[in-house]
Amino acid sequence: MKKYLLFVVIGLVVVLAACGGSKTEDSKQLDKITLAEFQTKLENKDSGFVYIGRPTCPDCQAFQPTLDKVLKDKNMRLDYFDTDAARKEKEEQAKQFLQDMKVKTVPVIFYLENGKEVSRYDGNDDEKALAAWFDKYSK
Repeated sequence: MKKYLLFVVIGLVVVLAACGGSKTEDSKQLDKITLAEFQTKLENKDSGFVYIGRPTCPDCQAFQPTLDKVLKDKNMRLDYFDTDAARKEKEEQAKQFLQDMKVKTVPVIFYLENGKEVSRYDGNDDEKALAAWFDKYSK
């Protein structure tokens, strides 16, 4: 009986640990946008930051705590373009759009000015570098 109980407890711990991973889309500082909304931002010559990632990306999951902390410290919000969701909705259009934007890997954050890319930050866990990059382009 004790062995059975031990296996059940270990199984529960494993399941809970697997479910406890951070997901990009759960961030309180991100506002999810669709492919059409992202394209409209470019067409309307909007300025601002757009985070491109996907919840199934291990690098995005690793970057998320750093991004969340910096955004919270700076009291900022970002538009979030989820490439998984975009591909589910319109796979070919999403692939072409990302190719046109020269997005080869995620996570990446774009700073747009008048609908054009001015700078991009390839996601890494360097909190100071990310904060400095936001400071450089925040107005």
